[in-house]
Amino acid sequence: MFITELTEEQLQGITLLYGTAASGKTTACLEALSARSIYISTNKNFNLERLRKLKPDADEIIRQLVLFEPKDLTEMEKAVTAATKLSSMATILVVDSIATFFRTAERKTANLALHRMLKLLEEAKCPVLLTSEVYDYLRESRHEFVGGDMLRVASRTIIELKEGTATVKKHPLHTGRIWNYRITDKGLEKN
Repeated sequence: MFITELTEEQLQGITLLYGTAASGKTTACLEALSARSIYISTNKNFNLERLRKLKPDADEIIRQLVLFEPKDLTEMEKAVTAATKLSSMATILVVDSIATFFRTAERKTANLALHRMLKLLEEAKCPVLLTSEVYDYLRESRHEFVGGDMLRVASRTIIELKEGTATVKKHPLHTGRIWNYRITDKGLEKN
């Protein structure tokens, strides 16, 4: 799995992946799955056929997978609550994408919901992998993940995926590490 290669350790606490569309966020999430995983898919992006291409043991993973597909912010909070309660029996809890419903919700409501969900996810008994969409600031040629400071503070590790480059933005030991990758049928592969 590319995240563990990049940080030279197994996932711990909350890890945030962010990047533009088609940067490999969902592929990284699917690569991270193993038996007894929990997956919250907010963009209808959980793809069984893609998982089968990436993982030789996909059928076993699917058999033991707990999958949530919330359709709005209220269902998202319920899914995070249920997933956190199940986390002691899981190897990983994936939320792809934590901020999907925030752009359509009233700002205060969205911020309070994100705060509550992050508090729950911080208490998870297994590693948590989150993805976030980005706001593009075209004039400044930069982008920032949706969820801002709340996600930044809650995440132990933050990795930006951009144009085939993974950059560790926050980590106790490896901030600044860069890894060039490409998306293939086998996942995210180092260039």
